[in-house]
Amino acid sequence: MAQQRQAEYLQDQLARHVGARILDIGCGYGRQLELARQRRVDAIGVSISPEQDAHCRRRGLAVYEYDYRRLSKDWRGTFDGVSIN
Repeated sequence: MAQQRQAEYLQDQLARHVGARILDIGCGYGRQLELARQRRVDAIGVSISPEQDAHCRRRGLAVYEYDYRRLSKDWRGTFDGVSIN
């Protein structure tokens, strides 16, 4: 229950409107991504774990298996909010 409240709080802070675009660094198994989808927010996750990446993709979530420190500068300024949780 506490984890769900935390996820909702983060979403409230990051995605203040339908269609917002957020980046979830270290997205794990996609808790934030799933909540964003439910709220009609465009969310992309980044994880270095092949297992987590595969799990999220099976659920239809947008995830990249990648080290966030290597994200190109093209990603800068393209999100309304970024979560590193």
